[in-house]
Order: sequence, then structure tokens, then C-alpha cells
Amino acid sequence: ASITENFDTSTPFGRAMIGILSVFAQLEREQFRERSIMGKDARAKEGRYMTTVAPFGYLKDPADHTHLIPDPETAPYVKKIFELCASGWGNYKIRDYLRINKVPMPSWYHYIRGDLNKGVMFPTEESRYMWRPDTLRNLIRNRVYCGDCVRGKTTTIFKTKKHVKTDESEWIVVENT
Repeated sequence: ASITENFDTSTPFGRAMIGILSVFAQLEREQFRERSIMGKDARAKEGRYMTTVAPFGYLKDPADHTHLIPDPETAPYVKKIFELCASGWGNYKIRDYLRINKVPMPSWYHYIRGDLNKGVMFPTEESRYMWRPDTLRNLIRNRVYCGDCVRGKTTTIFKTKKHVKTDESEWIVVENT
């Protein structure tokens, strides 16, 4: 019996078969998800970077897409952001500096490189320089800029697709990758 077979759902046997097949389909789906997560966790423990796009200042290595290499175009901006932060500048002051100096936001680079479809975010030329303090906060706090690979900061609740933060003790952290 398979899910594509016709069952007479007006009979107890037909209704039971549909129920049994749906239970097995759900089990298969959940097992696939579990194996997928286990594989991603294993690669993270090896220090492999496992997201869709590289963080600002990096590119995915063409020879190994799970390895990051410095982006010659954007890495100097990241270095400048950290220099300004280390000299005592706050996120708002750094934001203003980046806007005045017309440094495009990370999402602009993802858009022009075809990594993400973010075109709607840039209705004007000026909008590509509209850095936000929370973008800077997240960049400055991102351990990838210390050379670490971190996975598992959030998890997705399977049924609701809601993303929730996980306790730091549950993260997979590989330093100096």
C-alpha cells in the first residue's frame, strides 16, 4: 500500500490505512530532518561554515564552499568598524561614519552578488548606505570575526517553524577555524 493508492475512506479499513500511511510519512519527514541536522552539526564540529551566504568581509572559498576567505572588497570595511569600536566609538557614531563615507551595507553586497534577493530594500542609491546600529551590533558580536565557527545559536521549532535562541552551553563552537 502507498499514499498514492486509492482507498475507500467510507470504510473503517480505508480510514485506518490513510491514518497509518500519514503516520509513517510524518515519521520519515522527522527522521530526514534529524539526520540533516546531525550532518550539519558534524560539519560544524569540523569547523566548516554552513550558511547560505558568507558574513560581511568574507567570501566562500570557491574550492570549498564551507571555508571562508577574506573578501578583498569588504574586509577593509570590517577592519575599520572594529578599529572604530576599539577606539571607543558606539554603534550610532560608527553608523554615521559609514553613511557619510558611503560604505554599502552587507545586504547590498549580497544583492549585487546574487546571494540574496534584497533588491526591494534599495529603491534609491542612498538606501544602500543606510546602516543600522543593530546591524553593527550583530557584526561586532559575531564570533566569526575572531576566527571561530559557531552553530546552534538558534533552533527552529519543527511544528511552528518559530526560531528560538538556545542556551550558549548548547552551541557548537570551534575556535580558530
